[in-house]
Amino acid sequence: TNELVPEHNADELAAVTDELGSFNTHYSAGDPSRNNNIMNAANKISNVVVYPGEEFDTMSHLLPFTTANGWSYAGAYLNGEVISDIGGGICQVASTMFNTALLANVSIVERHQHSQRVTYVPLGRDAAIMWGSQDFRWKNNTGMPIKIKMSVKDGTISCKFYTSKEAKPKKVSLKVSQSGKNFTLRRYVGGKVNYTAKSKY
Repeated sequence: TNELVPEHNADELAAVTDELGSFNTHYSAGDPSRNNNIMNAANKISNVVVYPGEEFDTMSHLLPFTTANGWSYAGAYLNGEVISDIGGGICQVASTMFNTALLANVSIVERHQHSQRVTYVPLGRDAAIMWGSQDFRWKNNTGMPIKIKMSVKDGTISCKFYTSKEAKPKKVSLKVSQSGKNFTLRRYVGGKVNYTAKSKY
């Protein structure tokens, strides 16, 4: 689609220097195919700028899932089973960004839990993505541009959102409560809940 993107001036982007939120997760170095997918996903997402009112759609930056687009076959979850799938490992990148988005106090538009527990983020704070059925999407509600920076190095995936300092939120805290297999994540901003997500594993 050849949609016309409104022009954004350089001065607006020059002010995008303050960290709005950041989160790291850790991965095992023992799976080269999965690690390749993690790096490929992070490279495709890093340096994307999301302007005020725009929505970031994770899948749109990763497609197509082909070897020609840099993807490898690696372990992935499907209906509670571990299978070999092209792009296996990308959910860890999405989950790392989900936690950054939570801490940055942006609007969460779409988030899905995994079919079973993952170990790289606290329970209830994962974001599963799957081509054709599950995506992770968030909207820039800050009034200022947000630049995404992702890096993968030495067993750590780092995601940071940068914006101009006027957009920084009040104190953000995340709490997950558990009742049996049910987990409820709540985001508190200035002491009030403004986002809730439920998971069951």
